[in-house]
Amino acid sequence: MFLAKTTIFALVVATVLVEGSPVNSDYAETTTQFLPGGLKPVDTNDARVQELAKFSLSELKSSLGTSENPQMVKVTKAYKQVVAGTMYHITYEVSIPNGAKKSCTVKVWEQPWISQVPKVTEVTCDDTPSS
Repeated sequence: MFLAKTTIFALVVATVLVEGSPVNSDYAETTTQFLPGGLKPVDTNDARVQELAKFSLSELKSSLGTSENPQMVKVTKAYKQVVAGTMYHITYEVSIPNGAKKSCTVKVWEQPWISQVPKVTEVTCDDTPSS
């Protein structure tokens, strides 16, 4: 009985020591983990991001209610999210033919097993271009 109690006590102490030990800070600083289904940053120069940003300009045109084609100046932010496909959150600066510049964010959803054509699900714009 004494041996069993001593063994249990030793296991509890060992567990507390292991759980309470500091994490290797070099490893923690060099690895970034993302939550499943969370937003993951994507390089703004990524070919797919650029392609989807250009694709979304037609939706942007109808959202702005203009007959003129807006011109994409540059992609300023991009994220992707795995949600029954891939949802891209792309923010870009556009120039409208009347001279105004806007910062617009679009969400483009890809489900290649359903359709080869991505779907623009949301468009929002501010009058102030992002920096």
